[in-house]
Amino acid sequence: MQTKYGVIEEMFLLDTGADITTLPNYARYLFEETPAEGDHEMYGIGGSSKFWRSVITLKLAGEWIPVRCIFAEHDDIPFILGRLDIFGKFNIKFDEMEIHIERRNE
Repeated sequence: MQTKYGVIEEMFLLDTGADITTLPNYARYLFEETPAEGDHEMYGIGGSSKFWRSVITLKLAGEWIPVRCIFAEHDDIPFILGRLDIFGKFNIKFDEMEIHIERRNE
């Protein structure tokens, strides 16, 4: 991903059930424009928590793309790659040992 410190390689968990790409709170400080205080809340099994909306730039299938995301209130979550801005533009194939991601023909 592209950050204010340059390109940082980060492993994302590909979550086909996640609506949006989600990053831990500490990752907000890697980007030029740190999102303002979270005024949105999300709800899940563990209750509710605040989040911050933003856009990050990720490299997928050799291409840099803007991806809408949220930064969670807490640091104890993995980097999660969700469906928004990804699944409509890329074909993702899972086989036993690998994940293959390629740009869809438009």
